[in-house]
Amino acid sequence: MSGRSFVLGSLALKGVWSARHKGTVEASTAVQAVDAIGALLHRQDLTIRRIAELVDAEATPGAAQAYGDHLKQAVRKIETEVEPMIKEAHSRAQQQLTEKLQTVKAADETTKAAKQATDQRADAWFTCMAEQKADQQEIEDATDAMVAAKDAAAKACQAQQEKQYFASSFGEGHKFDIACDFGEGACKPKLQGFNADVDKMLQEAQDAVKGSTAQYAALKAGCEERTQEAARAEGAKKAAEQAWARKELKCKDLGQARDEAICQYGHQMQEKCLKETEYQEYDATTRAKTDHYSSLDPRQLLASGDHGASEPDRMDEWTSTHILKCMLSSAAEKGLEHAVNAKDVQACTDSVNYEKHVGKLDTQKAAFDKMAGACSSDQPVVFGNGQTWEVPTGQPNAAAYTKQELQAPYWPTKGRHPFEVCGSEGLRDRIFR
Repeated sequence: MSGRSFVLGSLALKGVWSARHKGTVEASTAVQAVDAIGALLHRQDLTIRRIAELVDAEATPGAAQAYGDHLKQAVRKIETEVEPMIKEAHSRAQQQLTEKLQTVKAADETTKAAKQATDQRADAWFTCMAEQKADQQEIEDATDAMVAAKDAAAKACQAQQEKQYFASSFGEGHKFDIACDFGEGACKPKLQGFNADVDKMLQEAQDAVKGSTAQYAALKAGCEERTQEAARAEGAKKAAEQAWARKELKCKDLGQARDEAICQYGHQMQEKCLKETEYQEYDATTRAKTDHYSSLDPRQLLASGDHGASEPDRMDEWTSTHILKCMLSSAAEKGLEHAVNAKDVQACTDSVNYEKHVGKLDTQKAAFDKMAGACSSDQPVVFGNGQTWEVPTGQPNAAAYTKQELQAPYWPTKGRHPFEVCGSEGLRDRIFR
């Protein structure tokens, strides 16, 4: 406000307060004082003017009530009716900020717990699939071992069959005819030679049968052992297949649990995003000044949920109320003989201390910024160890199990699936059953 405005305002105020007729003094009213100060300040406060009207109305008709008492009563009503409204509005705004931040904090704790649980389920599924891959490899190894064992058994049993029958000729190389001349006495030696050949043939036959019997027994034992090994290999293969089947069911359940956890976490993040938005919007409201504030009745302003959050509006209201109250007090002290002036206005203006008398909103913005992030979709969400398995349908070979990064794009908008997996058929029903 310019010095010229102060001077003109002072003259106007002095003119109102000095109005009287010669020989009689007509006491100026509280309304006149408020109007004069309002003109000086270039602002009319409807609430305080109505308080002044009430003070004038309560004056006893015909009583010579002192002018200063009128103003002091108006000051008391400002202190008991107007100022508490501003402080209460400040308290409500602070309470709203605190409550909205608490809802964000609660949502943050919920989503953190959900993320931790989801990571655990993602890791459990990943480990299960690694075990399923190992079980598949076990099947493949057992199958190879079974094929080799059956092939070995077939060969061993074939060798046994080939040696099942014994046949041999022992006459080759031996002479079984005898011709001798008894007269010459040569028959005895020849008979002895014949007996020796027979004995030798019998020994060779016994040795051959004994050798073939031992060989057959060894081949039979080998066939039986290889057959047992083939049976054990086949049993190992079946056991591996059963283990894989059990693991497949387990991994399927863990996979469904993982997907459900991912989607539940995503929906909780979307809920948290709503809470964050509510806090940010209300925080922005507390910082914004109402464009048409000066045209509002302050009582309506402070009672309004839409405009009552505005800290600039409250500061403006408190400043004008404090200055007006201060100047009414000065006017009461000076009386009708002396008008308030620019110096009084400056002193009253300098005495305004909104933060001390009303308070300062604690938005806890740093705490909010630390918790916020549910509305951000810039970075994909990493679950568990950050890896997943890509496995073709059916029962593929172990080599077909491949690791991929598990980074899911996130959509924070409520009403849309937070993650792509959440659109799977039947999954949404399982989540909200």
